[in-house]
Amino acid sequence: MAGPNDIVADHRFVLVARDLREADFRLQRGSPALDSGTIAVPRLTDHTGKTRPVGKGRDRGAYEQ
Repeated sequence: MAGPNDIVADHRFVLVARDLREADFRLQRGSPALDSGTIAVPRLTDHTGKTRPVGKGRDRGAYEQ
């Protein structure tokens, strides 16, 4: 069951791979997860230390584009 803040769509990761050393979970341009994250968890930086948000809102996931 989807919740009120869920997005059921293709996430558009840069590269999904079985071998996680090869995978790239940053979001591609046009991803519905861009600028759609919540401010409920006040993380000021992403996984790499990049300041959040960039653009209209926070990106969902570990990386801010």
